[in-house]
Amino acid sequence: MIRRSLQTLGLLALTLGAVAPPASAQNAVSDPDLRQAIVTATQQHVQLRQNGAYPDAWAFFTDGTQQIISLPDYSAFEAETRERVGGLDEFSVLRILEAEQPDTYVLDFAGIYEGDFYECGYFVWRMVDGALRIARAQRGFSSFEDLTSDQGAGMLSQLGCQVHSRKLLERAGFTG
Repeated sequence: MIRRSLQTLGLLALTLGAVAPPASAQNAVSDPDLRQAIVTATQQHVQLRQNGAYPDAWAFFTDGTQQIISLPDYSAFEAETRERVGGLDEFSVLRILEAEQPDTYVLDFAGIYEGDFYECGYFVWRMVDGALRIARAQRGFSSFEDLTSDQGAGMLSQLGCQVHSRKLLERAGFTG
């Protein structure tokens, strides 16, 4: 399933993947080596995406997710997103949880972009043949201008993220 929306309020969202949303993820990943491996894989994926190395970033997706979004569609979406929100200024891992499915983990994140956009979302990482792969991703964006408007708190809810970075939101001037 791919859900993609562009709205005049400055919201941009992408959801892709076949597994259910991570509502059932509740326990923090306690193994420090596994936590570090998930963080490292996330940083690599995000860096590849930011550098325009879309085939390498797309390779992080599970086979099932790759069947849902083709490399050309993924590359076009990422290029369009980069053009609209700018380069990534700061990226924060907010939490890493274990999902109910074996060898499946949810990483919540937030980021800010040069174009004055806030991003929040999650990656569902799954261990496949000894390697971490992205089974699902959700990313939501909003402009700082919209977040600091009277509707800002409602817009955070519309982004669909479970957690937010207070530090990054405060940097944007959001006080709601």
